[in-house]
Amino acid sequence: MIALRAPVLIVEDDKDVRDCLGRALKGSGFDVLLAANGKAVLGLLKANKVSAVLLDIMMPDKDGLETLLEIKREFPRTTVVAMSGSKFDFLPTARKFGADHVLAKPIHPAQLTALFDQIASNAGAA
Repeated sequence: MIALRAPVLIVEDDKDVRDCLGRALKGSGFDVLLAANGKAVLGLLKANKVSAVLLDIMMPDKDGLETLLEIKREFPRTTVVAMSGSKFDFLPTARKFGADHVLAKPIHPAQLTALFDQIASNAGAA
């Protein structure tokens, strides 16, 4: 069995997508925390040592760009992977706001796990 790594926080308003992404990362040995919107993120980051955040950009209540700015202000060393499937391409803006990586939806599980394996490897080398 793969040893569990520091938790990854998945922030995605679509429950099916959130669960699918969570299963993919758990299958690759990551511990996973889930949030349905940006409102819960700072509290979860304060309460848990999180290695990275997978953050949807288009969410109701509190969008991912606002959440990204808050994460980078409060937890500047936390790796943030922004994702979006919107017809408007918000990923370049997410990069400008501080996202370390970006992914366009739909995301293939192998693509997701390869990126997070790379992030974990880079964190271990630091």
